Amino acid sequence: MKRQRCTAGDHRESCCSLRIFDASGRHCGVAYMDGNTFSSTDFVAAADGSYFVKLSQQTLYGGFDPYDKVEPESDDGESMEDRFDTECFDINLPWCLYNIMMIMWAGDVTYRMAVGEVHIKAFDDAGPRRVDLIIG
Repeated sequence: MKRQRCTAGDHRESCCSLRIFDASGRHCGVAYMDGNTFSSTDFVAAADGSYFVKLSQQTLYGGFDPYDKVEPESDDGESMEDRFDTECFDINLPWCLYNIMMIMWAGDVTYRMAVGEVHIKAFDDAGPRRVDLIIG
């Protein structure tokens, strides 16, 4: 069953699209969070304990060949500009997106908060580091 997109003020039983910005304030990706999780998260408190984990890499166009420029298919009608700022980040770069997971630490255990995608240049420029984690 497909969940509906959230609307301002009503996030229950929906999927919220959260824009991701790099250190320069450029829109570099999007994360999708369950509406109930969104409603129950204190984002100010979570800011220091939330991180993005790189899961895999993908082409922009959803195929195996990054040069096969078939328009991306989207179930929810998102455009390329909804995914990241195409003026700042190269859409022609092969395999230009990382699939990411937003996690939050609670002691020694992490919890998945959202999943999404971010342009590889923004992620790599942020200086990622390798860590071992247990997902609860």
